[in-house]
Amino acid sequence: MNKRLPAIISTVSNSFCDFTLDIAVNKYSMYFILFGTALGSFLFQLIYGIINGVTVTYSSLIFIFINGFCMLLGYIFYVQALKRLPVALTGLIESGSLFAYLFIDFICGYLSINLWFLFLFLMFIVSIFIFSYDTYKEKDKNQIKKIKMSGILILLCSMFFYGLEPYLIKFASNRGANEIGINFGYYFFALPFFFIMMLKNKNKQTKNGNNKAIKLIILISFFEAIYYLFGTIGYVNEVAVINAIIQEIRVFLLFMLSIAFGTDKLSLNKVIAIIIGFLSIIGIYLY
Repeated sequence: MNKRLPAIISTVSNSFCDFTLDIAVNKYSMYFILFGTALGSFLFQLIYGIINGVTVTYSSLIFIFINGFCMLLGYIFYVQALKRLPVALTGLIESGSLFAYLFIDFICGYLSINLWFLFLFLMFIVSIFIFSYDTYKEKDKNQIKKIKMSGILILLCSMFFYGLEPYLIKFASNRGANEIGINFGYYFFALPFFFIMMLKNKNKQTKNGNNKAIKLIILISFFEAIYYLFGTIGYVNEVAVINAIIQEIRVFLLFMLSIAFGTDKLSLNKVIAIIIGFLSIIGIYLY
């Protein structure tokens, strides 16, 4: 498998996961959805692990547990941000972490940078800026969900914890853990936490439409399992910034899903941004 292909598979699955999750947590009990999707995703990955094997070493455990804890915190903050921000805008703000990845990978010697790569990187950032600015201008027209400043601050916390993930995955992999072993660290923390929170918020659960909620949980679980699995494989095989840039395709995919479901509107600026963004990502993919 091409070492950058997992990033593409991960971001496509992540786009559908986030879009569906945004619908679910705003319609049903949040922790009921989160526990159900975490359990479902764990079971899907467990099946994969039974078939392909689970590898963990003693020296990798510390990085697996730290990564799992950071992923849980990142996820909690992200879901809270989804309740305060349009899902497409969250993807746009998260793209700012690319600068941190680029700096760290360059300083650590993981990535050699030439003028062509910098040009492609800057073109991608320009496309995100155009897209973000156009979205911000239309915030008052968004009747689905208003933008709250608290949501941006919460999202920044999520970005910090998620930002540690690529390097913790790399450290765990270098010490002998495979993708399933690394991902199980997240479920070690997530399943008990979401179960406890679900019980505490049991009286807030919506009883009507539980069958629809379960269907959403199964769908999100499937997307989440693929997203985590191939995302981890991507960070094991490729440097963080290139993997992260490829995954930023989801910014545009989320927008396309928003257009399809009538929660966003197409504009000339967004069309230009999408074209520039995809061309720069193709160039980086071939770099």
